[in-house]
Amino acid sequence: MPTNTKLKNAVKLALAMSSGAFALSFASPAVAQDNESDDLEEVLVTGSRIPRKDFTSNAPVATIDASQIEMTNTINTESLLNTLPQTVPGLDRTSNNPGNGTATVDLRGLGTNRTLVLINGSRVVPTTLGGSVDINTIPNALIKNIEVLTGGASAVYGSDAVAGVVNFILKDDFEGASFNVSHEVTQDGDASLTSADMTIGANIADDRGNVVFNFAVTDRDDLFQGDRDFAFFAQRDTTDADGNVILVNGGSTGVPGTSVFSGRLGAGGIGFSPSTGGIFDPDGSFRPFQTGVTNDYYNYAPVNYIQLPQTRYQSSALGSFKATDNVELYGRAMFTYSKVPSQLAPTPIFQSGTTFTLDGNPFIPAASQQILSNAFGASLDNDPLVDS
Repeated sequence: MPTNTKLKNAVKLALAMSSGAFALSFASPAVAQDNESDDLEEVLVTGSRIPRKDFTSNAPVATIDASQIEMTNTINTESLLNTLPQTVPGLDRTSNNPGNGTATVDLRGLGTNRTLVLINGSRVVPTTLGGSVDINTIPNALIKNIEVLTGGASAVYGSDAVAGVVNFILKDDFEGASFNVSHEVTQDGDASLTSADMTIGANIADDRGNVVFNFAVTDRDDLFQGDRDFAFFAQRDTTDADGNVILVNGGSTGVPGTSVFSGRLGAGGIGFSPSTGGIFDPDGSFRPFQTGVTNDYYNYAPVNYIQLPQTRYQSSALGSFKATDNVELYGRAMFTYSKVPSQLAPTPIFQSGTTFTLDGNPFIPAASQQILSNAFGASLDNDPLVDS
């Protein structure tokens, strides 16, 4: 069968290696075709050997690059790190109790003080005495990639890396100017999060050095558990008549503050024991304490945060210079002001050992003073009433 004269009967193989990439070009014999547009002139196959720690390290390493931070609109880095399977969520924007306003990384659930945080391979000054690092202090706009190592790190870095290492690699070649503004809000129009940052950088001395400055502002609104139906009631477990453990809403008869005093009536004084106790309503009336699905348990949920408010100001400056092929000078200065308040529900008077004067007490209504006096035999003559 005749072959197309436009095609080559020999197979040509060209292999070009440049920056770790290769190209494979060949042409194969083919039968003549009436339509020249169907002729196969060349097939080009490209590949890449761009080095990544994921592929070259003997230990398990996960890499997050700047594009992932940008695509997910990550403002607080811990929210992205917490999506990794090797990470147990540490303190974040939902950490009201416990919580201290910081954002931390907890690899393998071994504790934040067993997860070593690095910037460009060097240790970061801990935020707490326990050794935890607040990653709120690391500017998102300057992150080139994040490397998470979870195996064998303690052999290199010591006992503070038993759980692993999180290495934040910052940009050392940024040139130009960048300004970003981000705003997000829930479908209910609350819990908004606004962020703005500006980055300015330049390469110097024929690209042997680089200087970059970053300024960022973040404002996050609060959201309370009382603002959502699924979080309005505190959850607790109890047992039904058959002894089965069931989950019920705590404080299903009302929100915090609906009762003046609740406790057990007995010879030993007043103490918290719902099974044998009673409760005083705001009007001073007394009734039995309710348990079960409809109950008088203290509902502390509504006034606790789902999302903590945050106000954060950041200023960062990075500089590096390659003096020789083997000597590099670098410096880093960072300032972060982060205000993250927390709020807990009022503590009910359930603790033992509380002593207070009954009559003349401005915190106990007169009607309730009389009921307590009648119930416990305490006279209204400044005799102390002991909660035991």
